[in-house]
Amino acid sequence: MKIKSVTLEPLRGKHYSTDLVVEVYDQMGFPNDILISIAGYYPAPSQRELDKGWELEYGMDDVETHAEYSLALLIKEALERSE
Repeated sequence: MKIKSVTLEPLRGKHYSTDLVVEVYDQMGFPNDILISIAGYYPAPSQRELDKGWELEYGMDDVETHAEYSLALLIKEALERSE
């Protein structure tokens, strides 16, 4: 398997997960996308959520936290180094 690219997906609507899409080539050379989703349940938004205009909404306040965003960046960096 060879990694072609790693993309941190933009936040869509109300947050449910922080997603990385890893584009790979399998042993036969065929392209494939692998989705890595990181989810947490804590109402403390990341800067990315705040920049998007996040506001507290009781009952729907699961957001991307700084920890989830940081972990996604660490995974992205590690995968890119292995390309």
